[in-house]
Amino acid sequence: MDEKKIYYKVIEIMPLESGTSQTTGKEWKSREFVAEEIKDVRYPNQLLMRLSGDDVKLIDGVNIGDTVDLGFNSRVRSYQTRDGKNMHSQENSCWKITKK
Repeated sequence: MDEKKIYYKVIEIMPLESGTSQTTGKEWKSREFVAEEIKDVRYPNQLLMRLSGDDVKLIDGVNIGDTVDLGFNSRVRSYQTRDGKNMHSQENSCWKITKK
């Protein structure tokens, strides 16, 4: 079976966010960017990717419009709102960015 490689175009890069955790007192860093699959389809998928900790440096040198190969993990978080409604959100944690 042939594995098909998916490449992405960087659409937007958000500024670095940082702070100190109120619960642990440890410093944290986070940066997000939007990447769009490069496919010949009518509505290509866009993903919101998050870089955390030292991985925030991975986006350095990458510009909007660049084609990249991404390594990331995707997970769904479940939570309950104050009014008791069960909700879900998806988080994409990026750990590799290679410019093409």
